[in-house]
Amino acid sequence: MIIHVISDKMSVTLNYNKCDSAPTCVGARVCPTNAITYDFSAGKPVVDKALCVDCNVCAQYCPYGAIETAEA
Repeated sequence: MIIHVISDKMSVTLNYNKCDSAPTCVGARVCPTNAITYDFSAGKPVVDKALCVDCNVCAQYCPYGAIETAEA
């Protein structure tokens, strides 16, 4: 499953086929605004587009390449 989150400037894509869906998501740990959190009921990380500042740090640190960003 692939989820797209679009903010004003960037489109963040979480590719759950690549993601290990661990509660210790690296993208969530490095996000400066805590836009990525782990949804325990869904069993996967999720992005809050209202908190995302389009910094691309999550994509740079994701060891699985599961987080991709592109200009919207």
